[in-house]
Amino acid sequence: MKIIDVRTVGPDSELVALTLSGGDEILCSYTEYISLNLPASGELTEEESLLLQRSARVIALKRAALRKLTARPMSRKELKTMLLRPHKNKPAPAADEVESALNLLVTAGYVNDEEFAAFWVDQRDRFRPRSSRMLRNELAGKGISREIIDEVAQQGSEIERAVYAGASASRTAKRRFGEDRKAFNAHVGAALQRRGFTFSVIRQALDRLWEELSAE
Repeated sequence: MKIIDVRTVGPDSELVALTLSGGDEILCSYTEYISLNLPASGELTEEESLLLQRSARVIALKRAALRKLTARPMSRKELKTMLLRPHKNKPAPAADEVESALNLLVTAGYVNDEEFAAFWVDQRDRFRPRSSRMLRNELAGKGISREIIDEVAQQGSEIERAVYAGASASRTAKRRFGEDRKAFNAHVGAALQRRGFTFSVIRQALDRLWEELSAE
């Protein structure tokens, strides 16, 4: 097998396209190409050919991950699980090739668990607020380290989270039960329990919510 042509591709020329005899084209990272010290043209050894084929598979995995990342940020563990999953009639890729693809994504700044954790907490606080305990469990399930979780989960007030989480339920309870505070507490308190808040936080949030609705 011979190299017929070599050219850089990608927005920052981070990839190298090698055209081989027979018309096949292999993509590999520029770093990989340089490390192999391949000639601009000439015969490839069997070992070089196998290394190039592996690099091409790694690049394909990286591109698959980038397509997923266009929807939303993902943690390294989420991407790893996705990439290791077999698709249709294709077997699951080799674990070491997945790790190589992930390392490329991390180096390029596409995957950052600290930024992902901050994004996740912000989105939860904005649209589906829940207790810091539940946030911690969610982030741990996505493979985020304890150090990062400790940093991001403690940001923000637990009382404010509970008040925001109970706002919709409190308005519904006020319409349904009127001035029946006991029924109000039972309805909203149950909603906050489902979001993982402690009883002490729930009590304070219920007082706040009742007062705010009564003042309207």
